[in-house]
Amino acid sequence: DIDFFKKINDNFGHATGDEILKLVALTLAKSVRKSDIYARAGGEEFAILLINTIERGASQFSQTLRKKIEELVYTKDTIKISVTVSIGLTILNEKDKNIDDMFKRADEALYISKENGRNQVNIKL
Repeated sequence: DIDFFKKINDNFGHATGDEILKLVALTLAKSVRKSDIYARAGGEEFAILLINTIERGASQFSQTLRKKIEELVYTKDTIKISVTVSIGLTILNEKDKNIDDMFKRADEALYISKENGRNQVNIKL
C-alpha cells in the first residue's frame, strides 16, 4: 500500500498519482523473479505472490522492496515527491482453505504497518 497516496492525488492531481503508481509498479517488476506473480490489487495497493519462498526470504524481499521504494523520488518540473509503502506479509499455511485466507492475514499485517507509523513491514502468520 502506497503511504498517503490520497494526499498525493489531492495535492498534485490524479495524473501525478498515476505517475507514482507507474513508478512503484516498475520497481515491483524489476524486483520480482520470473516465477513470482504481482498485480495491482486496487487503488494504491499491490499484491505479490512469492513462489516457493520461506518466511525469512519473504521478509528479506519485503524489506528490500520497501527500501527501494523509499529511495524513489518522483520529479517533474519543481515537484519532488518521496514515496514510501506499508507492507503486510503472510505465508501459506495448512489451515488456508483458499487464497482469500492468505489475503485476509496479509491485510491484517498491512494495517499493523499503517497503525505503527507506515513505511514498514509486518507479518501475520
